[in-house]
Amino acid sequence: MISGNSKYILFTLATSGLLFFFWVGTDSPAPLHLTIQNDEQILALEDTLITHYEKKLDPTWSKSETLPEKIQEVRVLLLDYKQRINELKKGPKNNDQLLKLVASISAPTLEGLKLQASDIKIYDSSSSDNDKKITRVYVAYNMVGPKNMGALQIITLNDEKKKNESSLSLTLNQTVLFKDSEIHGLTIHDNHLYLAGATSNPDFKTPASLEVFELDDGRISNEESFRIDLPSYAGTSVVAAHDFIFVSVGDDRGGIIQLSEEQLHGKGLKALEQLKHTFFDLQDPRDLAYNNHSVYAISGGQANLWVKRMKGNGQFDSPEVIPLNGANLPEAKSTIEVTNNLAYMGLGDGGTKIISLNNYSYLGEIPQKNHPELDSTLTVTNAVGISNDEIFTADGEGGSRVFTMTGSGSLNQVANIKFGPKTSVNSVQKVGDYVVFATGLGGVKIAYLSKKKAKKAK
Repeated sequence: MISGNSKYILFTLATSGLLFFFWVGTDSPAPLHLTIQNDEQILALEDTLITHYEKKLDPTWSKSETLPEKIQEVRVLLLDYKQRINELKKGPKNNDQLLKLVASISAPTLEGLKLQASDIKIYDSSSSDNDKKITRVYVAYNMVGPKNMGALQIITLNDEKKKNESSLSLTLNQTVLFKDSEIHGLTIHDNHLYLAGATSNPDFKTPASLEVFELDDGRISNEESFRIDLPSYAGTSVVAAHDFIFVSVGDDRGGIIQLSEEQLHGKGLKALEQLKHTFFDLQDPRDLAYNNHSVYAISGGQANLWVKRMKGNGQFDSPEVIPLNGANLPEAKSTIEVTNNLAYMGLGDGGTKIISLNNYSYLGEIPQKNHPELDSTLTVTNAVGISNDEIFTADGEGGSRVFTMTGSGSLNQVANIKFGPKTSVNSVQKVGDYVVFATGLGGVKIAYLSKKKAKKAK
């Protein structure tokens, strides 16, 4: 029987009409589960109008102010976009903003199968220097179906502004293909990249995994990593909080795992039991966020908001669990974004919900998108992205919508974005004047939002 990680060579020797067989063993390392492609690819820029919208803001509300804790009136204004498109043919108005597609990055393929873009994280790779700003976009890919295959793309967005003019360059710096693993969530902290996902590697007792890479100038510098065998079917999200790493696993044996960051560096594979950790039970946790010295999680099934606040001594209080509505579809995507003591949650069939983190009162709700030509399971709210006063919803094959929220609490829908059939918006993030969409099998799309034109004085 041949076993282990050795190669064996069969030799045949003929002597006096007799055949002799013997094996020679040669030690060799186990094959790596990933390949790294470092060939930089400068992306061709496009100039295609996606949509336009007019931002309606409350002039009495300053962006620096915190939204009021109790908002009496919350409403969603649904607009007739066919009429708005007809208006566009006459030329956009001075107070309209144009959202233009500037680049499309194809989804990578592995073993002849196309992967799907599922999650986006954006990090500034350097501080501003002479009006030059470099931003890196990290895109996680997973696989539709039972196979565990995935990828990571690292894209540099360089927007150099000179004399109020913008000069954009986009570069695909690195593509990492995972032959036996898919990625559901990622975060970067202390020059290390943390990937939560699922694997079919036979060395793992259960599929859920956390993988840690050291970064060099924003890229993965070595094919060898630190991998942790986690309980359950998949790692769904990961976030850094103070000196700790929190990772969510679900649906079966679901929960939140708290690990000290210092023990997660190096190389090799370890079981969770070999590491100092704390496990908090939570059925079907789907996404994590860290803000205001607190860790937040959103769970599916019977949707819940999970909150763990940090004490003054660097430790955390016992978690609170607040029941919500939505996120009823099994093994679906849900997300949470936190800013200004507000939580913005994408809850699948429950749409988007906005609550105060001071008293957990509801401040606003955006229903799931209703598309007359698509099944409702294809237009669930996969994710929410926020930026200043803007709220972007990732509506699956329904595309994406843009809302503004005023200081008086009104939610105004100001744009509707479509990318065509079978292109599912799974995640959306905004950085500066750019909006980045993870569109499943459609890969990544990056759009530029023009500034409002100044009105001429009469």
